[in-house]
Amino acid sequence: MSRPTKKKNFRKIVIGKDVFLWKFDEIIIIYPIENKNNCLKVEFGWHDRWLHINDQENMPNKHDPKVVTPSFVKEAIKAAFDLKWDFRAKASIFLMKYDDGKFSVI
Repeated sequence: MSRPTKKKNFRKIVIGKDVFLWKFDEIIIIYPIENKNNCLKVEFGWHDRWLHINDQENMPNKHDPKVVTPSFVKEAIKAAFDLKWDFRAKASIFLMKYDDGKFSVI
C-alpha cells in the first residue's frame, strides 16, 4: 500500500471549527476543505525579483509581508469573514488585496 500524497502542496489551517486548505502560488489561494469550488484569493504584491534582475527601473515596489506565514493566512481568512465572504456557498471566487496593512475586496 502506498502512502497518501499531499493535496498539491496545500496546507491545512483551522479557524474555530472550520477547516481550510491554503497554498502560496504568487497569490494566496484558500478554500474550505469540504468545498474546493469556493475559493478565496489574496493578492499581496509578491513578485519574482529575478524576473527584473536586469531591468531595475521596472522593478515593482516592495511588498509586505515578505514571507507568507500561517498567522498571515489566518488573518486573511478572518478579514474575508469581515468583508462578507460566504465560505459555505457552493461555488464562488472571492478576491482580496492586502496593501498598507489592510485587506480590501478587489
